[in-house]
Amino acid sequence: ASSLVGSEMCIRDSIWTVTGYQRVMDKAREMIDAARNEIYLRLFPQEADTLIPALKEAEERGVQVKCIFMEPFPGTFAIQVIHPQHEAVERSLGGRSFDLVVDKEEFIGGMFTAENIEECRINWGRNRWFVISGRDSLRHDFFHYFLYKTHTLNQPLDEEEKRFYKIIQNDM
Repeated sequence: ASSLVGSEMCIRDSIWTVTGYQRVMDKAREMIDAARNEIYLRLFPQEADTLIPALKEAEERGVQVKCIFMEPFPGTFAIQVIHPQHEAVERSLGGRSFDLVVDKEEFIGGMFTAENIEECRINWGRNRWFVISGRDSLRHDFFHYFLYKTHTLNQPLDEEEKRFYKIIQNDM
């Protein structure tokens, strides 16, 4: 029994590399389908087109979906924002970032680059600190949105954005 526990811990602490766009999307859908409580994600429209049906099903099951779209996108989820300065992000990063955290337990994230999307290496794992880092990165993108709107654009948050802020602020 102790060797089984040890091997389960080893698997849980490992961070794996997933190569190939379709494999990454399949793993993301698997994670979304298994979600029970919450999903945080940051995605570009290309990945949104693939994942929205599964994400909407999760939201209909009562999973709270918190989405940062990397380009303007129609209202899709109860909690969503558009990343500030989204136009420059893909250019400065050299690709499309993709990050998904499910139930504070599992994270998949990385970068899809234009050169050869099938060779992109995306990381997946359940390592506690890996998941916390990914989730905090996504929470901070929400705060980036709030600060950009209030400080840079000098615009107040509307009532819906104030509601989002309270949710994200209290979501430790």
